[in-house]
Amino acid sequence: MLRSRLLWQLGAASAASILLAVGLAQAIHPVLAALVGLALAGAAGYLVSRSIRRLAAAAEALAAGDYEREVPVDRGDELGRLARAINALRARSRQQLETLTLEHDRLMAILRSMGEGVVAVDREERVVHMNQVAGRLLATVPEQALGRPIWEVTRIREIAEVLAETLAQEAPAQRAVHLPGRSDRILELRATPLRNGDAGGLRGAVLVIDDVTRLRRLETVRQDFVGNVSHELKTPITAIRGLVESILDDPRMPPAVARDFLGKIRQQSERLSILVTDLLSLSRLDAGAGGLKLEPVDAREPVLDSIHALQPSSEAKGVRIDAELPGEPLLVLGEAELLQEAVRNLLDNAIKYSPAGGRVALRLRAEEEPEPAVVIEVEDRGPGIEKRHQERIFERFYRIDKARSRALGGTGLGLAIVKHVARALGGEVAVDSEPGAGSTFRIRLPRYREG
Repeated sequence: MLRSRLLWQLGAASAASILLAVGLAQAIHPVLAALVGLALAGAAGYLVSRSIRRLAAAAEALAAGDYEREVPVDRGDELGRLARAINALRARSRQQLETLTLEHDRLMAILRSMGEGVVAVDREERVVHMNQVAGRLLATVPEQALGRPIWEVTRIREIAEVLAETLAQEAPAQRAVHLPGRSDRILELRATPLRNGDAGGLRGAVLVIDDVTRLRRLETVRQDFVGNVSHELKTPITAIRGLVESILDDPRMPPAVARDFLGKIRQQSERLSILVTDLLSLSRLDAGAGGLKLEPVDAREPVLDSIHALQPSSEAKGVRIDAELPGEPLLVLGEAELLQEAVRNLLDNAIKYSPAGGRVALRLRAEEEPEPAVVIEVEDRGPGIEKRHQERIFERFYRIDKARSRALGGTGLGLAIVKHVARALGGEVAVDSEPGAGSTFRIRLPRYREG
């Protein structure tokens, strides 16, 4: 029927030409006229059939996703209009496909760059999307999770529960989950319904998994730090207040007792001053190297200044300081005051924990392997440090023996300052120690060469 209609349209378009040719043939001979008519009808049918084949092939290519194939437009009739319409549809479809592809690629790039894990499920809780971060957090391969129920993909029960809750109530849900074990992670889960449009039906749910382990640990460290600072400040302040009140409340206090109380007040005020100074130093170091004025420093100078500053306390305890310094300058890029503070803290600890009449060695040397460096070593013959404490002694307010540390006047911040100074100057600090055999603390800094 379509073929007949198209033939009729073609005939209507070229009727004059056909009739003219037939008329001319009839004028010559009736048989010739019949042959001419048949030839013209066959030619017209072939042209229409070829156009239909082209249109059918273009439509099939369009349906198969081929938007590059264009239909030739060589007619001015209805078939030509149909060809132009197919070409316009092809162009619009290709443009829409390009737009969708661009949006998809942009969305995938965003999901890949996210620091959080993202999982999308349908209404039957089957995974339809999972980014790489979620794969790492759930210990699975995202591509292998597609199409599987979420409760098969992960053994973390809370993830399946929060998604089921969101799908059942069609409302956002969230919870935190603690994963004990070697990683000891804390995950924060936030699930949101996924709908068709703003007010469409429920399609599934999207789950965002945020690893907040580091944030929780930092929060714990902050709380512990505030608690420790409060305690360390409160102890000398309380002592000073009690001593002052005793002096004021007893006008008849013997001068010797009052003098002893004043000496203790001075001792506690010095402890308080040291604590505040250490806290200010840590605060400055926490701001990063950007707040430091780095310049070439001869490491021998802060080492010698530290020895001179602690000479009285070492002599009072009978501890000898043996210094080994090179004859030529050893330059590092840093601040002389900061480096002196780090060395002084190590040397002060070594003197405090050394037995009376003992010896402390302080060595300064250059090393070329694995890269040029300046090494500062402080060695004592104190009680030593057990292996389980060696990683933590550089933490703020960490003390192996709290009572002894306070009795020796320590704030619990000295080694933390050493670690932060070393890192701020691009180096590191380490300790070698055995219980009963003393300790050796080592600061290693990049060596600076002029020119």
